[in-house]
Order: sequence, then structure tokens, then C-alpha cells
Amino acid sequence: MLMCYCTRPLVIHVPNDLSSIQQAVLEVADGGEVIVGPGVYNVPIAIPARGITLRSSHGPAMTVLNGGGFEDSIITCAEASRSDRGTPAVTRIEGFTFINGKGKPNPLATDGGAIFALSDLEVADCVFQFNTATSEGGAIDSHANLKVINCMFEHNAASHRGGAIYSHANLEVIDCVLGHNTAPGEGGAIYSQANLEVVNCVFERNTGGFGGGAIRLHEAAGALTVKETTFMLNEASTGGAIHGGNNDMEITVTDCVFTENSAANAGALYISGGTVERCEFIANTTESAGGAIRATVGLGSFLTLNDCVLSGNTAGDRGGAISFLVLNPQVSVNNCTFNENHADEGGAIYTTSFYDGAVTITGSKFKNNTADTQGGAIYVYPTGNESDAVVADTLFCGNLPEHIAGLWLDNGGNEFHDACSVSADITGDGLVNIDDLLAVIASWGPCPAMPDECPADIAPVSTNGDGMVNVDDLLAVLANWGG
Repeated sequence: MLMCYCTRPLVIHVPNDLSSIQQAVLEVADGGEVIVGPGVYNVPIAIPARGITLRSSHGPAMTVLNGGGFEDSIITCAEASRSDRGTPAVTRIEGFTFINGKGKPNPLATDGGAIFALSDLEVADCVFQFNTATSEGGAIDSHANLKVINCMFEHNAASHRGGAIYSHANLEVIDCVLGHNTAPGEGGAIYSQANLEVVNCVFERNTGGFGGGAIRLHEAAGALTVKETTFMLNEASTGGAIHGGNNDMEITVTDCVFTENSAANAGALYISGGTVERCEFIANTTESAGGAIRATVGLGSFLTLNDCVLSGNTAGDRGGAISFLVLNPQVSVNNCTFNENHADEGGAIYTTSFYDGAVTITGSKFKNNTADTQGGAIYVYPTGNESDAVVADTLFCGNLPEHIAGLWLDNGGNEFHDACSVSADITGDGLVNIDDLLAVIASWGPCPAMPDECPADIAPVSTNGDGMVNVDDLLAVLANWGG
């Protein structure tokens, strides 16, 4: 069906107005909208950089763009023309499933299995499955600013970097799920060369080859910000969840959960500095150093950990929870809880530094951490300084074979106990009674990330809780009734 317009329409429906998506995006007005009806579409699409919105009328379950029949990216977003570059327009793609895309061919490989973007792009409410690239960006390869909202990336693969997304420019990923994506090189789900912001996402079972099971930041990249995001069962050689690079980049990770990620080096997080706040690291593992976090903090960098929980992490060598190499005296650990972490040396923390007082630990708790050789809670490697670590207002209990090994400075307010104890007086009124029983019932279920926000989680007593308020806590209150 052919249409002739004196002026370009603002809205074109496919297939009602035009049968071809490609023809529609060429015919629609600048800033206009192409609305695609349900069906499976098997042709490549090239979208000019004119601020066009391409969206489905019935969502990704009923509108599929299938790249199985041709050797190209499913969608190519063209570079802005010279006349348009003064006020670049953002292309928007919304509500499609992309499958079997093979990527934009170049002389040596293919990039961007589903989408290859040379101009600013926003992608929302889409599903990307089984797209591949022989080089970069199994699902998307973007050379301009990219924003991805409420999308799912599953089983996409790139032979080099960025199993789901490879970004050469600024990237935002919001409310997305990325699972089972692979890149034998780096960045199982995402590889970023510029500023990257991730908010409220889930990364599960991504594999990143040499580095970054979920996310790999390029050495010369900009800032990395990750908020309210879960990383679980991702794996790589270095940085099972995130490889943050080795340079002095601005890295901020807040309100995130890292569970059962694994790597030969740095089970969950490999960074060179930044801020990690209100995060939970549970049961991450490494064969080498840093079961949860390995940090090499260079000159001009800083690293701050605030209000984090690190529990059940293991390292085959050193630093069951964290391994520090500190070249600049600006590392601080504040109000963190370390519980049941394990390593050969430094069950919770292993630190090597070249300055007195390079690492400060304040207001924290180390409970039931273990080391095979030395430093059940903390091991301070001897570098010839008088006190590489400074510890204050911190509780140590049940750590074996000893709480701290190495040279450190006791800055006061620390407590050391052979075993950890817990009170069944949840309400703190001096009695174990009906009020404590009601507190257990009111808090029933999984605990928040911060243990101090879950006072009803008291069983098992040996570990001051198991992360759940359940029948064990009820029985602990009854066993101590009246006390």
C-alpha cells in the first residue's frame, strides 16, 4: 500500500496505514510516531535521527522483531545529519521483543545484535532474547547516549565484550532485568566506556569471561553509579558482579545486594576506590583475594564503606569479605557488620598498606569470622609501619583463631569476646515476655539488609540471627521467657 503526503503525518500505523515499518519511519514527520500492530516482522529497519518514536500497540508479547532471516542488526539508528547536530533528537523504541538479531557487519565482525545506534536513543518496555554479535553488544551496541527503561535482556551473547549492551557513550539502565547474558571477553551483561548509571535492576547468572560478570567499566570510563540493584550468581575471572577498572574513577554503589557471585579474583566487586553504602554482600566467593570486595586504592583515590553487611563470603587465599591494597591513606569502614566470613588469612578483612593509619574501622561488628592461619576478623600484612589499621568503637566476638593479627592501633571503645551472645529481650524493657513474642510476629519474614533494622532476628544465637524472623526466633523467646 502506497501513500502520498503533501506534509508528513505525525502518526503512522503499521500495517493499517502502511504495510512496511521501514517505509513508515521514512514517511513520518520529524518527532512523529510509528505505531506497529501485533505480528512478527522479519526485515531490518533503519531509523533516521529525526526524533521518531517507534512503538508497538500491544506490547512485546504480541509484537516481535525477528532477525533470523537476514545478516544485520534488526534496527539501525542512523547518525544525525550535519544539519541536525545542533539540536540532536532522541529516537525512542518501545514495546517490542527482539530475537535472533545477528549484528551490524563490519570488515572483521558484527556489533549490536538487535540494535546498532549511532545517535541518541531511548529504549523502553522491550525484551531482548537470543541476539548475538561476534564482537561487541550482543543485544545493543550504542555509539551515542543510551537510556534503557523497564527492559529484559536474556540469553544474549557477544564474542568479545558486552553480552547484552556495549556503550561507547553515556548509558542509563533503569528497572531492567539482565540474565544469562555472556561475553567471553569482558562485561557479561554490560560493558561501558563512559558514564554509567544503573537503578533498580536485577543481574542474574551473567558471565563475563576475563572481567565483570555483570558489568565491566572501561579503564578510561567516567563515573559508575549503581543504586537499589541486585546481583546474584554472576561470574567472571575478576569481579564476579562488577569490575570497576583500575583507574581513579568515581564509583558509587548504594542500597544494593550481592549474592553468590563468584570469580577467581574479587568474588563480587573489584574497584579502585569510591563509596559503597547500605549494601549487602552474602555468600560471594573467590579462589584468590576478596570474597566479596577486592580494592586497590591508588594515589589520589579514596574508598569508603558505610552501613554494609558482609556475611558468609569466602576467599581461598585472603580477605574472606574484603581484601585491601592501599597506596593512599584514605580507606574507611564505618558501621559495617562482618559475619561468618572465611579465608586462609583475614577471615573478614585482609589489608596491605604503606601508610600508618591507612585503613580506619569504626563502629563495626565482627562476628564468628574464621581464618585457617591468622586473623579471624582482620589480618594486617606487615609492611614496616607501626599501625597500618586503626580500629575504634568496634565489637569483636567469636572470631578464630584470633580477632586481629598484625600491627594495628586501638583507638578506644573496642570490645573483644570469645563468643557472641544475644538477648531475647527484643523490646529492651528488661523482661522476656509477650511484648517480645509480639515483636517476633510483627517482623515475621526476611530481614532488611541492615541487621540493626531487624532486632527480632535472634536465632541461631551463635550468629545473632540468620536473616529471617521465623519459628526459630519464636522458640528462642520462649526458651528465655521471664529472663
